[in-house]
Amino acid sequence: MWDAGSEGTEDHDMKRRLLGIASVLSLLVCMGVGGLWVRSGGKTDVCMVPTGRGTAVLFTSHSGGWGEITVVSGWPQPRLGWWSGD
Repeated sequence: MWDAGSEGTEDHDMKRRLLGIASVLSLLVCMGVGGLWVRSGGKTDVCMVPTGRGTAVLFTSHSGGWGEITVVSGWPQPRLGWWSGD
């Protein structure tokens, strides 16, 4: 027999999982931004995240406390990377 209530439960479970994943990702991004902000007091940090097809996103925290997000294309073989300097 078909139970009309079971479909709603599966939908609810999927929404809870997606909300949980979004919450964890949000926490990780928040912690990363906080860490870069603390380090930006005296250092410049750059983190490159490849997004596929020769493109990447560069997250930069400059000394002095400000940040920058740059999307680059045509980068030869972009890889996950991290650079720091004074």
